[in-house]
Amino acid sequence: MATLPPGQQRDELLAQLRATRDTLMSAEWLTRIRRAPPEQRTAAADAQFKVHIAILDFETAELDDIRDDLIANSAELSRATGGLKDALTSLNRVAAVLKAVSGFLDVVAKVVKLV
Repeated sequence: MATLPPGQQRDELLAQLRATRDTLMSAEWLTRIRRAPPEQRTAAADAQFKVHIAILDFETAELDDIRDDLIANSAELSRATGGLKDALTSLNRVAAVLKAVSGFLDVVAKVVKLV
């Protein structure tokens, strides 16, 4: 993602956020979360909320308003996106998925506000 123009970076981030939302709303994830400890269920709900907010923010943000932040955080966004994609391939590791989603959202929050 580091070499992409800001508009394309935004589009790719939106695609990853949507894919993450779909995964966090899947029956497989729901089954895993229902068996997880309460703190992981709370973290999962928080992650779902923040992913949804990030999608809305990226959809409504003017590129001019986020362009500099996309460029400044490009390498970190790329690393976080790669880590998230890896974690989402194995939903049976709930803690790893939540850590990857949280890390991804921490970087996304440098571009758009999540709350």
